[in-house]
Amino acid sequence: MFNELDGINILRNRIAHHEPICFARRQPQIGTVYILNAYQNLHKLFMLMGIDSHSLLYGLDHVQQVCNRINTI
Repeated sequence: MFNELDGINILRNRIAHHEPICFARRQPQIGTVYILNAYQNLHKLFMLMGIDSHSLLYGLDHVQQVCNRINTI
């Protein structure tokens, strides 16, 4: 659980420092696998903590839509 929380914190820091998150690790090609894995881990952690992620994120959750748009580029 610690490693998954650490991964989410690393992602949060990358976003806070305006680092790109839509590229495959160490690759110049666009990809959303990294962000989608972190997104799934976040939902899994919410579930383990007994948090209804769909209710919590209602109206704010656009990750899948944005990733789909990125993948069409």
